Amino acid sequence: MPAHTSAWGASHPEIMVTGGPPGHGFDSGCSPHLFQHGDTLNPTLNTTYDLIDALLAEMAETFSAGGNKFLHLGGDEVPVPCWAGNAAVNAWMEDHGIAKGDYNALESYFVNRVARGKGLVAAAPTLLYWEEIFNNNVSLPADAIIQAWKTDAMPGVIKAGHRTTNSYKWYLNHGCDNYGDGNWGPFYENDPMKWAGAGLSPAERKLVLGGETTMWSECVDAQSFDSVVWPRTAAAAEQLWSPQATTRKADAATASRLSEFRCRLVGRGVRAGPINDAVGAMSPRDLNVGGCM
Repeated sequence: MPAHTSAWGASHPEIMVTGGPPGHGFDSGCSPHLFQHGDTLNPTLNTTYDLIDALLAEMAETFSAGGNKFLHLGGDEVPVPCWAGNAAVNAWMEDHGIAKGDYNALESYFVNRVARGKGLVAAAPTLLYWEEIFNNNVSLPADAIIQAWKTDAMPGVIKAGHRTTNSYKWYLNHGCDNYGDGNWGPFYENDPMKWAGAGLSPAERKLVLGGETTMWSECVDAQSFDSVVWPRTAAAAEQLWSPQATTRKADAATASRLSEFRCRLVGRGVRAGPINDAVGAMSPRDLNVGGCM
């Protein structure tokens, strides 16, 4: 939020900032209609926050019953041109003392008003946000966790005293024409601490919580999902579960173990992809990819 929220508009179009026909105060900065990236939740309406708080409070309560105290509120990829081209949004900003063109300040208003919602405060989850929220200088709760995904943003997050987790270089896919951040070898050797910065104190090192592989489903279906996610996610998992002092190398021995694990997945009905897309210099014999019996 507030971007990537088109689904909300299916039932509540009145809380969306969306493109429309000429004369409605919009320009091409917004998508022409719902369900395209370019529309956002409307940050100027009380009804927006009422709906968000009711939903998030219920979500936080439901998931906390299972022991989960974390709630990710997004904040990535806000299509600022949509707000910039909306006359009503800009008039509201002027009326509320937000400088003309300061859409980071508007985003900050949105993020903090959501975080202060009565229902959400009562549920008391720990809030997570994508790195754009931090990079845009949005003021955040002190215990908020920042998830890096598109840059090596972790050093700045750590210096600001926030806990952080890493998805940078661990994207399983970015779109229909590629497989994200590489094959299993780069996933296996990607260590969050190498993006955290040098010279960290013990207290600062503790702010690095770990990492997460990330997968978006626009370009997959039930038949292809498993093969995109597995076994690369297993390679990242071993990196995360290993002692910090352990150096992880995507060599033939590692490939053999990963191949065996892939066969276990296949045996359990997971349509995991083969691993012989990893290192061109390795032969099929080295990779132990003769097939799963």
